[in-house]
Amino acid sequence: WIHSLAHIYNTYVGHVNAFATEFKPDDHEGKNNRFNSWRPQLLHDLEALVAFTARPPETSYERSFRRRFDLHIKSTLEVLRTRPYPEAWEKLKQLYHMLQANMIRGTAMTLKMQTVSPVLCDIGRMRISMPGLDEQDGYGAGDQESDQVHIESVEATVYILPTKTKPKKVAFYGSNGQRYTFLFKGLEDLHLDERIMQFLSISNAIMACRRDQPRPQGCAATYYRAHHYSVIPLGPQSGLISWVDGVTPLFALYKKWQQRQPAIAPGGGGGGGAPSHRFTDLFYNKLTPLLAKSGLSVNDPRRQWPIAALRQVLS
Repeated sequence: WIHSLAHIYNTYVGHVNAFATEFKPDDHEGKNNRFNSWRPQLLHDLEALVAFTARPPETSYERSFRRRFDLHIKSTLEVLRTRPYPEAWEKLKQLYHMLQANMIRGTAMTLKMQTVSPVLCDIGRMRISMPGLDEQDGYGAGDQESDQVHIESVEATVYILPTKTKPKKVAFYGSNGQRYTFLFKGLEDLHLDERIMQFLSISNAIMACRRDQPRPQGCAATYYRAHHYSVIPLGPQSGLISWVDGVTPLFALYKKWQQRQPAIAPGGGGGGGAPSHRFTDLFYNKLTPLLAKSGLSVNDPRRQWPIAALRQVLS
């Protein structure tokens, strides 16, 4: 709900911000007339979201959400239908910030699959092939029925990564007895990532063909192979990414380097000087005042952040 509502809010907040330049501060009638010109579309978008989530709840999380926010959502719809600007817009803004604050306060880093999706707990009975296995070693792998690996069960615990969109780490157990881990990402189109991995797979196939060609005498054999992993889009806004174990993320290397800087700096002496700032802290410390000049904050959707401000921070 929070991400879908953020998309709706982000679509119309630009129109509201334009009121400051298009109308005088006391021209309430003009602002209300302009708001009424796109109020029906705003209502249509919000009602479509409400209708999509109005089905009977299937999990404890859905039931909890309905108990906590159903009245607030219905109240917001009623105010949007009947009240003028700015009361109608402020009511929608209040609902958006309420859901956003609730997401920020959430501290749980694990979920139980049974409470998230009882259907996935019974996925082993559906004879579904393990995703991504036919893509890791090029084309043609896993063509034989006897070689196919099916999902036998899903791990009972889901791990939440503490990033902006809260991706979920899930694990499937295959019919061959092995455990396959994936990162589920929602509200993100993974088709471009999939194309990149397909390009690497094709490149590996081309390099393999070149290895079979005769080489001039005295020319050492060179083997080039790009390591890649499976990306499986599940739709326009979600997908699975194979979890890669036994590697160090680039961000972890940067973080370790940053933590060592105070100790090796002149006069540091490794005596526990002032702690270094996190990269995100440095970024937001510079970005916050620039956003304030545009009447925005870091809690507003990133699509609203001015490109010029981001370039100034990075430079």
